[in-house]
Amino acid sequence: MSEVWNSLWKQYQNIDSATIMNDPGGMLIRSELTGILLKYFDLKDKNILEVGTGTGQYCIELALRGAKCTGIDKDPESIKLANRIAGDYKANDYEFREIDLFELGKHKHLHNFYDIVLSMGILEHFDDKEIIDMLKEMAKLGKYVVVGVPYSNADVYKISKLYSQKKGTWEYGYERDFETLKDLFKKAGMCLHHEEVIGLGSEAYYLKRINPELIPLQLAQSLTKKFNGKENVGSWLVAIGSVEEGLIERTSESGVSIIVPVYNGEKYIKRSVENLRNIDYPNIEIIYVNDCSTDNTKTILQEELHSLPNSRLINLEKNQGEYKARYEGLKRAKYNNIFFLDIDDLIFPGCINKMMRDLENCPEGTYLSNSCALMKDGVFTGEIWYHKYLKTTYDYIISELSTLSGQISLGNTIIKKSSLMKAYDKLNKLYKKLDVERMKVSPDSLLLDIMVFSGLIKQIIPVYYTYRGYEQSEASASHQVNDRIKDIPLQMAYCFTEIMKVLKIDEKVAENAIIYKAINTYGINLGTKFVENFKRYKRLIEGGGNK
Repeated sequence: MSEVWNSLWKQYQNIDSATIMNDPGGMLIRSELTGILLKYFDLKDKNILEVGTGTGQYCIELALRGAKCTGIDKDPESIKLANRIAGDYKANDYEFREIDLFELGKHKHLHNFYDIVLSMGILEHFDDKEIIDMLKEMAKLGKYVVVGVPYSNADVYKISKLYSQKKGTWEYGYERDFETLKDLFKKAGMCLHHEEVIGLGSEAYYLKRINPELIPLQLAQSLTKKFNGKENVGSWLVAIGSVEEGLIERTSESGVSIIVPVYNGEKYIKRSVENLRNIDYPNIEIIYVNDCSTDNTKTILQEELHSLPNSRLINLEKNQGEYKARYEGLKRAKYNNIFFLDIDDLIFPGCINKMMRDLENCPEGTYLSNSCALMKDGVFTGEIWYHKYLKTTYDYIISELSTLSGQISLGNTIIKKSSLMKAYDKLNKLYKKLDVERMKVSPDSLLLDIMVFSGLIKQIIPVYYTYRGYEQSEASASHQVNDRIKDIPLQMAYCFTEIMKVLKIDEKVAENAIIYKAINTYGINLGTKFVENFKRYKRLIEGGGNK
């Protein structure tokens, strides 16, 4: 097996760190595991040992939550790779060491030193006796042992593995799967406290070995099961055990205000209310903001909210747009944790609980970016818009400038009210300076851009342990082109002006790249109008006249 892994890590040396961190199979399981750990552990300042660290991705993910992580591997290529990726992502409180688990166990001063000893994707390559010996050694070093192995009832994983083995394309050598690890933990002298199946997304991506076109079909099935509260959806079995310690689920008592702006949303109100009725978080308020709808929105909301606890309705006398409707709800929210939800979006079970646990572990200024699981009339299509795991907050800005589109979303995540109020104040002043009443396209992305440049967002962590059920209508799929030509240049001009202040970028080269992208995206006529608007907003932001 050593030769297999050494060869694999050598191949990875030629792959960019961002490509490795954004590989769907790895990034999805990494986030889901973090969600389980946060359910039981406050990760901040915890000493965590990862056995068989490989690329070091788990250490990096946990270090972002304030954990002090040590990754060990006996393969020097693994340690070299992990150090490179962690350095590229500017991770803190990590260490990677070239050492064997049993060699580390000889250091008695490290016995019971670690709060958690973690191993993902390692035990399945050994027989029972070797696994028991490894579990004993892990239990010697830490208070809790957490391991992840392939799950026996994951049919997609098993079929994909068999297919790859038959074709000679299976690169991981000998590998077992497990229905439970209870007996092995018992033989290692530990109590098994919790087992859970994860890997909703990673299981689907095994199908790329057979036919990539099957991936969205499997994702659609898995997302539907997860949304409906089904258990054991995925390809990985995670087990948590210890010799003496028990396990208690963490709870948060911090209040959350859910704000739902509505304009002519009568079609979605009952579905939205039913979705919010099923939230299991104990301390919430739900605010619907009716943006002067012209259909039956007001009447239906008044009827439905009678049976929705802790809910209230704000009716605006004048239509002001989604941006200002959210702002009105924000000003009247009683809690400092704000969750914006669109009327046609859905919250997955446990979403608020998971994100609150996560935020309470993260350093101040952390933004948890929630990916969109697309729906058509409430049915998951299997397409997911994944938010990428980039190296710095400014990389997200550069990505927006290079694609002429927003890369982070305001919806279905939790943000501090105090930070949002500061950002809204800055955006309102920007609107006033530019003589802009409202934006129909990209106001949310621009608000988050302002938070990045104001230091209100210091790090962005994409999460995949929950999703945003996102209704993809024709309106949301493609805004009117004229609105895009008018509004997106404002966002781009702001980001361009601000990024030039903090990074050493050739301004002329960067501006030419935006011009080329605009012409290439919208054609000569509309692209030229886009560029004219971009230059006009840029002059105004920089303090020049409207020429």
